[in-house]
Amino acid sequence: MCPEKLLISIIEKSWFHCKNLEAMLYLPNKFPGIKYFWHQKDDFTLTSNGYIWTYPGQPITKKSILVLPENLDYQELKKHLSQDPYAICSDWPYQYVN
Repeated sequence: MCPEKLLISIIEKSWFHCKNLEAMLYLPNKFPGIKYFWHQKDDFTLTSNGYIWTYPGQPITKKSILVLPENLDYQELKKHLSQDPYAICSDWPYQYVN
């Protein structure tokens, strides 16, 4: 469980991965406007604010959140980033800071 104070401090810059129905019901009631999503093994998942959580290797749009770009080979990564995704979700975010 994430401390509420920490969650509030990062809420505007984060998407929250709900792991169960209880979390999907709790978060938007407790924190209106919070961005969240739930998925299993989907190529694409629509987030609560209308962006597309996009798995590696899938087509990218300007509404895509590119997931785990570090799992792509260099050419594929370069191609995906050139398509101007809205955001990235990475285990290594500092690799992508300009």
